Order: sequence, then structure tokens, then C-alpha cells
Amino acid sequence: MMNDGYQVEQLIDAGGLCVRVMALAATIADEYGLTDEGELRRCLPDSSWLAHWDRIVEMCGFHRICGQLATKRTRKTEVAAALMAIGRPATIAEIETRLAPELSGESFRIGSVISQMDDVIRATKTEWGFEDWIADEYEGIPAEIVQRINEDGGSTRLNRLLEELPRMFGVNAASVWAYLNTPAFRVEHGWVSEADAPAIAVGRLDDVIDGRDDNDDPYWSFSVYDRHLTGYSLQGVPPEVVAALGCYFGTKTTATVRSPHRCQDISVIWRKTSIHGPEIGRLGPALRALGVEDGADVRLTIHSSSEVTFSLTSTRKNPLQKHPQRLAAATSSFQQLPPTLGGVTTATPLSARLRVPADQYIESGSTSET
Repeated sequence: MMNDGYQVEQLIDAGGLCVRVMALAATIADEYGLTDEGELRRCLPDSSWLAHWDRIVEMCGFHRICGQLATKRTRKTEVAAALMAIGRPATIAEIETRLAPELSGESFRIGSVISQMDDVIRATKTEWGFEDWIADEYEGIPAEIVQRINEDGGSTRLNRLLEELPRMFGVNAASVWAYLNTPAFRVEHGWVSEADAPAIAVGRLDDVIDGRDDNDDPYWSFSVYDRHLTGYSLQGVPPEVVAALGCYFGTKTTATVRSPHRCQDISVIWRKTSIHGPEIGRLGPALRALGVEDGADVRLTIHSSSEVTFSLTSTRKNPLQKHPQRLAAATSSFQQLPPTLGGVTTATPLSARLRVPADQYIESGSTSET
């Protein structure tokens, strides 16, 4: 009988059982360290050892995460184990709920971890799963539109997009229509194609900035929200500001941060399909270094097209009062775009009920309200 814990450890060690179990685990575990527990149990000399399996697992240094056995514990392993436990594509909230008892108070951005897992892809707008679970990866509404345009030889029916994308990926038809109204696409007589490069007019930088410092470097201020501190981009940046950073319509670039010191480069992106206008990303490190909180105003000073400084400002900017003339002129630069604010494209509220013009439908000829 093997009732005494010390005796069990001695027998296991003497028989080299842990060595055999660990060697097999190293062979069959996936890249996240998740392994087949049933397969490992075949290393046991006989069924009487099953009573001591938990002790063997502990001595081998394995971990139990969401009911899965793992040879290591990393954040990727935890997310993978949660997905395996759920057994289907899941939302971030579902993964968080499954992981909550496992994390012992330690939290992390699951979305950020997923972005580093090559075999975890989007099944829908909000659900993620392993690649071999998903027949058609969701790549975002603009990419799905382009995919169907290419499939149909250069143009696709509007009907197809407004029916197929919501059905397959759980997106709102209003969202599809909002992206179709960006300069990236042309909608004519019920057919959608990619637009030729539009002429996007960028105004004068001095019309949108808040001033210049003693070195004549321009600065522009913006309000910080919690989401910017945790990795979300700043959207709706004036085109003139990103142009001063060397970013133009349909391009992206980076800029170093002179101050605060030792912060990573920011990214500057102006997507052709953006319904929010240009954006600046990777702000989190600089904003956290400043110690700002939700609602604070921060000044962005542009030293050159590749170098900026972030600093606190006590003056709150009101773009409607400061540059009212921008509102009237903005629409000429953004044909087919939703309403503009201060020269910056703003998103049509995707929860709003948008009416698709009846003449855009080519099969049924009926008007659809989404």
C-alpha cells in the first residue's frame, strides 16, 4: 500500500516515473504548454497509481488552468486554457470570466495577449477562437468588403455586403454602410468597388493647433480618457496634425517621444477606411509617465515630423469655439464621409438607424432600414 506521502515520493523518484511523465509531456504539449492528461497517465505502471496522480502532477511542476493541464504558466497559456475549456469561439468577457478564479487578483489585457497568439483568430466582430475552429476568419468590415469585391472581379453587389457580413460575423448593417461611405469605396447603382485615390485636401496647420512654444514648435491639446491609458488609440486627430508628423491619407508612420523620457515611439495612422479620421497610437506609456488621469488635458508638441513631446496643460481646448470656420469647409475634403467636427471625420453612431437609399438596391428594389 502507498498511503504515506513520503513513501510515494520515494517510489516515484526511484522508479523515474516523474522523469518519464515530464519527457512525454515535453513531446506532446502544444506551444502554450497545454498537454493531454490522458496520454500522460499511460506512463503509470498500473491503475493503482491513479490515486496518486495529483501528487505526481505536483512533483512534475505542472499546472492546472481552467481544467487543463499545462507544463508552464504564462499569460498565453492561461488564455489558451480558457478557450480550450470553453470549447468554441468566445468573447473577451467570456474568457475573462473563465479565467477570473485562476488569476488570484492579477489582471491583464486579454485582447493584447490574443494579438500575440498566431493561431487564435477572430470568428466574428467580438469572438475569438483557435484557427482550426474557424472556417472563415473575420478580418474587420473593410477587409471583408475588399475580399468580396475581389471575389466578384472588381465590384460586388451592395445587397450581398449588407446581408452577408451581418449574418456571418454578427456586425450591424449600419456599420457596413458607414464603412462604405468612406473614401476607400465607391457605391454606384447598387454595386460597390474600391475607389480611385481620392484627393484629400489638408488645411493649414496653424488653423487647428493651439499655439506655438518659445522655439516656434506647434502644439495641439487633447483630452485623455482611461481607454488611452490602457492601449487604445486617440482617434479623430486633425489631418493637419498628422500631416505635420509625416502621415498622409492611406499611410502610417512613427515618431519618437522626446519627453517623457524613455517612452516607446508613438504610431500615426490615417487609414483609407477609417470612419474616425486619423489616429495616434501607443500613447499609453507616455501618458502613464505623465501621471495623467481620466479627463485630463495633454499637450502634444511637434518638434519635427519624427519627434514629439507630451506635457500636461491646464487649458481645456474647445474646437467648436476655437475654429468654427473649420466646420463649414470640412465636407469638401471628405466626399461621402459622415459629418465632420473641426475638420476631423467623426463616426456616424453605429447604433443609430441608418436608411440605405432605395436606389442602391439592385435585386429586390426595396428600401431597407437598418
